[in-house]
Amino acid sequence: MFQACTPVEHACFTYYPEAPDTSTIVYFDPACTDLAFTYKWSFGDGTPDSTILGQAQPIGHKFSSPGTYTVVLNAVRKDGVSIRKGKTEVSEKVVVH
Repeated sequence: MFQACTPVEHACFTYYPEAPDTSTIVYFDPACTDLAFTYKWSFGDGTPDSTILGQAQPIGHKFSSPGTYTVVLNAVRKDGVSIRKGKTEVSEKVVVH
């Protein structure tokens, strides 16, 4: 008997540096997101959303004003289904000095 296990799917990301300022490019890395093909980023600062297709890779963003921004990642599988077993969408508050 062959039994396939479905991997747990979830969206997550890390960012660096941890204490950016307005002269710094902040890199957001979705490498911990399982099974996604499309990564849609919203940086919470009024700039257009960014979409990356394919393998997880860091994306850089520069915030023009100091403040607290809610950065959102929405991950979608290759078949077009949002990753729902865990978190489809995750957010993190980023404080820019």
